[in-house]
Amino acid sequence: MNYIELINRFWELDEQWQFSCCETRLYFYLVKTANRLGWADNWTHKDDKTSANVGVSLNTMKTARNRLSQAGLIKFISGGKGQKDKTRYQILTPNLIPNLTPNLTPNLIPNQTPINKLNKTSNNIPPIIPHENNLPFPEEKPKKKSSRAKKEFIPPVLDDVLKFFSGSLLPDWENQGRLFFSHYNSQGWRKGTGVQVTDWDSLANKWILDEKIKRDARSTGSKTNNPASGNGYAGK
Repeated sequence: MNYIELINRFWELDEQWQFSCCETRLYFYLVKTANRLGWADNWTHKDDKTSANVGVSLNTMKTARNRLSQAGLIKFISGGKGQKDKTRYQILTPNLIPNLTPNLTPNLIPNQTPINKLNKTSNNIPPIIPHENNLPFPEEKPKKKSSRAKKEFIPPVLDDVLKFFSGSLLPDWENQGRLFFSHYNSQGWRKGTGVQVTDWDSLANKWILDEKIKRDARSTGSKTNNPASGNGYAGK
């Protein structure tokens, strides 16, 4: 089996085993080492050097190494418990691999701090910690609708305006209603500042109030400028 076939076989197994980035990096490092050594049947390598070159802690490297062995990608014989002890490795090809069932235990998080010694197995191998990518995503809470959502403005028709002005007590309410409608309808129902009208009823109330104030002012001024004669004389 050549280099490309080993790579393709790794990614085929990855669909079942879901290898972590640490396990992936370790495997390809071992394949590169085997290639550099002329594809020797097996070779030895120091554990501390292997973990340093892969860029993970010693315990993390050993856990990743165990899982690659379970998947049938490599075979190794540990050299001992010390960091400088050499481990013997062998890259497995299909004719050397027994029929294996994927280990469904989630992968190890890369660079994970070794767990408490009380949780270690009898072989001094730390148990596999669930990989962060296998954890369920938190449920998203539905977003609350804003209570301040703007109400869509619907321009009134002339009949609506006239009906509103009919209760204004203005003697010429119909004429005033038409003037009001014509004025704002011609402006696209925008105020003098260009701001869009949002409540035409309030605007109509202001129109009516302003008109009453004007008329009251004119009526008061008329009485002031035309005092009663008081002598019973009537001009002819």
